[in-house]
Amino acid sequence: MYLLDSIPHLITFAVVYLKNIIYYEKRYFYGITVYYYCCIGSYQLKISEI
Repeated sequence: MYLLDSIPHLITFAVVYLKNIIYYEKRYFYGITVYYYCCIGSYQLKISEI
């Protein structure tokens, strides 16, 4: 019976956990994208200076 009572809590925990993973993945991916564009941008600036 205890297991049946804890299932809603487990589902809630799993949903929150997945939302956090998705949120952090998006933020991490966004960080990489911004960093990549900054590197490419500065690289192109160096090329144009030559």
